[in-house]
Amino acid sequence: MSVLLSCVLLVATILMFRLLVVWPATFLSWLHIPLWLTLGIVGGILAWCIADD
Repeated sequence: MSVLLSCVLLVATILMFRLLVVWPATFLSWLHIPLWLTLGIVGGILAWCIADD
């Protein structure tokens, strides 16, 4: 059970990384927005969503 849970958490971590960092960075790089600003935008949106609850 522990190995299965570890595999599920690993896959979830990779998917969340792609969803929250890689895809927005790719999209915003088309608009010539740098990675540090992309991370700031995504972080700000996440903080706003968490604080809004």
